[in-house]
Amino acid sequence: MSNPTSTPPKSLETCLQGWRCILVQAYPVFTWDKPYYPYILSAIVAIVFLIIWLSNATILTTFSIIGLIITVADYVIPMISTHYLEPRFWKDSDEEQYKKIVSQISQGSQTISSFFNYLKDLKSSNSKIFFPILFVSLSLSAWIGNLVNNLFLTFLMINSIVLLPGLRHHGYIEKAHEQTRGVLSKVFGQKKKDVNSSFTPKRMSDTELAQPESLETCLSNWRCVLVQAYPVITWDKPFYPYILSALVALIFLVIWLSNATIMTTFSIIGLILTIADYVVPIISTHYLEPRFWQDSDEEKYKKIVSQISQGSQTISSFFTYLKDLKSSNSKIFFPILFVSLCLSAWIGNLVNNLFLTFLMVNFIVLLPGLRLHGYIDRAHEQIQGIFAKIFGQKKKD
Repeated sequence: MSNPTSTPPKSLETCLQGWRCILVQAYPVFTWDKPYYPYILSAIVAIVFLIIWLSNATILTTFSIIGLIITVADYVIPMISTHYLEPRFWKDSDEEQYKKIVSQISQGSQTISSFFNYLKDLKSSNSKIFFPILFVSLSLSAWIGNLVNNLFLTFLMINSIVLLPGLRHHGYIEKAHEQTRGVLSKVFGQKKKDVNSSFTPKRMSDTELAQPESLETCLSNWRCVLVQAYPVITWDKPFYPYILSALVALIFLVIWLSNATIMTTFSIIGLILTIADYVVPIISTHYLEPRFWQDSDEEKYKKIVSQISQGSQTISSFFTYLKDLKSSNSKIFFPILFVSLCLSAWIGNLVNNLFLTFLMVNFIVLLPGLRLHGYIDRAHEQIQGIFAKIFGQKKKD
């Protein structure tokens, strides 16, 4: 594969080509060319969230409807822009403006990517700082999520994101950054320059991006646990799938009985994963491996890593296929996506969303066993047979 950083502006420029006229026209609004523009943006976000609140729709239905709106917009707007807006409103000077917008979007994407790379580096280089920070952040998130209405918190977050280009354009972000550095310099007794270098995420170089850490290395601290758990997940005993389903059901029963908000629930799950990611490698390295690890387990571990990698590649290939289908045959892609989202919205309003999540998680947990015992292949054959009858084709085709 080519280096992802070598041509990001060009690829992004191509992806947004159908939206370029809209982006150029909307840019002055998002960067607050007029003093009343931020109030208009906040009012629009408030109206959208007011409609969501009044509709009292479930989460799955809400996201499906938002997906439907985005799908319709992504199909209709490029056609309107190409055939109506650009011939009437596009100027030669707008090309430079469009490239500037693409560059700023690319910079924002790189900043987010750099922040996550910084967290990843901090975890590997200084876990004694990373884990307490993450633990406190998730604890605070769980407390706030249980204290404040989650829809209102979402509104504040989306409103901040919508106003962010204007805040950045008018220098408010830089001012806040300077003040934060000043506070940190007082707390840690460092010069502003030292604080900035310590707490500012660093962008990864081309070499670092070209040589990502292997999956085998990432999971090395969990290898003993993975090898011990593998027979259970792949159903070496006939009662293992029932045990797995019972564990998933017990977790969801606790979530249901706790009646916690979504933000609190995800924060608590994050806390449990954070503690496990800190404690399990220590226990595995100092207790489990000296007692249970054998030379034959190395091959089992490599097999597990290979299967996880294959699963990841399958998911990646599926999304790549959808992306290619959208660009090569949009008349098939959009109807399929539209019908899928309509069905999702209908089911989400009909069936309890927590129960749907339980079914999905339970299926994911049982998937390795279903695949190893051939159930997935049989289902695939049956689906192929159905499509062959519908489209009048041979299974091979």
